[in-house]
Amino acid sequence: MQINLAQLWDRQPLKKASAPASRQVRWSRWLPIVVFAAFLAAWELVVRFADYPAYILPTPGQVARKFVWVLLDGTLLYHTGVTLLEMLGGLVLGVSVATVLGYALAKSVAVERALS
Repeated sequence: MQINLAQLWDRQPLKKASAPASRQVRWSRWLPIVVFAAFLAAWELVVRFADYPAYILPTPGQVARKFVWVLLDGTLLYHTGVTLLEMLGGLVLGVSVATVLGYALAKSVAVERALS
């Protein structure tokens, strides 16, 4: 059974006969934006009223400013490149070891007995 996500996203709620179609709000389109805005507002309120220091829980504005700063000065790009390089190195190492062990396991009865 396959689910078409586009059909689920575009599914319209049941319309009331008395409300004109032009006045209906398409909540399915606005809901993610409203939820994200509520999340940011709750985050800001928690930081302000709980009096957390910025090094434990910074405000959304501080996070946004720091993101823009590291994006513009190249730090984010550099560290993203390093992380991707480490990830690809781990992938190559893992695939190489798995291929060698899989081949040895398939061809050698002794290796199969030792690893099983």
